[in-house]
Amino acid sequence: FCEENTLNRIKKLLTWRSDNNIDNILNDPVIKKNHDTISRRLLYRTHKVDRWGRPCTIFNVGHLDLRHIMKHYTAQEILTAHIYYNEYMEKQIGRASCR
Repeated sequence: FCEENTLNRIKKLLTWRSDNNIDNILNDPVIKKNHDTISRRLLYRTHKVDRWGRPCTIFNVGHLDLRHIMKHYTAQEILTAHIYYNEYMEKQIGRASCR
């Protein structure tokens, strides 16, 4: 464990979050709409919770047609949807851990 490297990585993470407005991504209605559409095409969704109240996600990767998806969305749109979902899940997990 190298404290200096760890602090540098945290600083880079915070800068990236700030530069990309990640802390406000859940409030962006356009990104939410894109996420909702893209998540249906990427075949994943949150499905109930486990016995500790943590949300569970199902990815139906066996039916994923990435070529078809890439005809409709840019890599940036898919990445943004993924970041949106990660932020959403982090919020849900935070709520579940407070119970």
